[in-house]
Amino acid sequence: MSLSLRARIVQRLIPKIMPGPELSPEVQRAKLSRSLGLPNRRVDVVDLQLGGVPVTRVTPKGSPRRRHLLHVHGGGFVVGTARGFVGYLSELALRADATVTSVDYRLAPEHPYPAAIDDCLAAYRALCDDVAPESLALIGESAGGNAVLATLVRARDEGWTPPNAAVLLSPWVDLTFSGDSIGANQGSEIMLDPTLFRSWRDHYVGDNDPADPGISPLFADLAGLPPLHVQATSAEVLEDDARRLVDKAREAGVEVELVVHEDLWHIFQTQVPLVPEASDALEQAVTFIRTHTLG
Repeated sequence: MSLSLRARIVQRLIPKIMPGPELSPEVQRAKLSRSLGLPNRRVDVVDLQLGGVPVTRVTPKGSPRRRHLLHVHGGGFVVGTARGFVGYLSELALRADATVTSVDYRLAPEHPYPAAIDDCLAAYRALCDDVAPESLALIGESAGGNAVLATLVRARDEGWTPPNAAVLLSPWVDLTFSGDSIGANQGSEIMLDPTLFRSWRDHYVGDNDPADPGISPLFADLAGLPPLHVQATSAEVLEDDARRLVDKAREAGVEVELVVHEDLWHIFQTQVPLVPEASDALEQAVTFIRTHTLG
């Protein structure tokens, strides 16, 4: 695959931007605190509380949107904020013609599992009081994909009607690191330093078993979940997390589609609209959302 010039430039910059494993979580957060772009002028951005959890809401200007997306950001459960993804969320809201609410969940190691999932579930419950399931979708990247899947499983077990769709971008769903691509793709992975990645896992897991299905939802019962759209890349260490998740979801009777992008990096979709490949990939996810939800 021949990458665009912009993709090649960003690809060279990413290793310089990512924090080193020797840094504390506080310093890592400060290093990554720059926003992924500024909000588009065609959206409104507000911070509020949802179910007692802080969230950032991005809404296209104009009349209220029926379609609503609940977003969970990535960052290994250790770094990242909802506000930090506001440029990406703006693009998502405009392309999906939807209101997007991003959960600012508590971070580890100060708040290990299950704090992040508890926050996502609280926000989901509150949103379900205002948004019909047929107009609701969930979306998350990396650790956010884990949180989306874990939230869906817990909501199902509590008897909540599922949303009509969910999108998982390079989901980190196996914290035991048992996928073959963890080792096989280490040479092509440019974002997830192995020492840093494992430290994030340890901060989040705490004293719990990483094989717990709540922590590693790849090992959960996936029956009854809504249609899933899953993306990954052939160059990232989490490629097999996505492939195994899709296989298991299909075995459980879940409608699921998988897109594996060649030679791109982990959660490259968040570089929209700067990188053309990111725009194309996000359009695939948005098409799935629009197909499965009422706007």
